Amino acid sequence: MRLFRYLWAFPLTLFGIFPALLVWSMRGCICLEDGVVEVHGPLADWVLRGKPFNFAAVTIGHIIIARDADCCARTRMHEREHVRQGERWGPLFPFLYCGAGLWQTLCGRSFYWDNPFEIGARDASERQDLR
Repeated sequence: MRLFRYLWAFPLTLFGIFPALLVWSMRGCICLEDGVVEVHGPLADWVLRGKPFNFAAVTIGHIIIARDADCCARTRMHEREHVRQGERWGPLFPFLYCGAGLWQTLCGRSFYWDNPFEIGARDASERQDLR
């Protein structure tokens, strides 16, 4: 079953390989944690802090790119929920995520904060904090 989840999410992961290697090659750190590649470094910090982003981390398939080690640790549960969402929805995930965000925007709400995928990730993170 796990192999199927990796294969189903693999098209997403493919899109994350190049940016992850780029971050790693420019004085970044890379590690494998529970089947997920985590990478962080100065390039990721510069890109993720820049406009229009300002994110601590981003998930692309089974790859998490974070600004630094602290952001990686702090957002791990949140980003792992996005990994699970990618495993669930596979190559459809980016379209569903953007569609959900656009719907929220059309309804006068926030693309990010009111997006059901982000709400699920925040809930997963909060459940972990309660343990």
